[in-house]
Amino acid sequence: MSIQTSLTTEFPELSHLTREDLEGLLADPTYFQAIFHTLPSQADLGFANETIANQNLTLQDELYRLRSETKDAFDEAKSLEARWVDLQREQREVYQVCMLLL
Repeated sequence: MSIQTSLTTEFPELSHLTREDLEGLLADPTYFQAIFHTLPSQADLGFANETIANQNLTLQDELYRLRSETKDAFDEAKSLEARWVDLQREQREVYQVCMLLL
């Protein structure tokens, strides 16, 4: 005999299970896994997850390339920033000397 609860209302796939079966799900991880992996909603989610994972794998090389380009651009920007500081210092020194000569 099955029972009608908020659990079985939300998960109608479990409505055919008896109270003892539901308690068994809680007590036995192997039984839980066996039931869980046979649920149609789980199969749909598993398929969707697999599709997303495959799509991510196809984008992986492009992501690595973009990450490398970003790192190179960042390193160049930091190098130019350091050079700018040096040029500003040199420029201040040159103009201070010029002002002293006037």
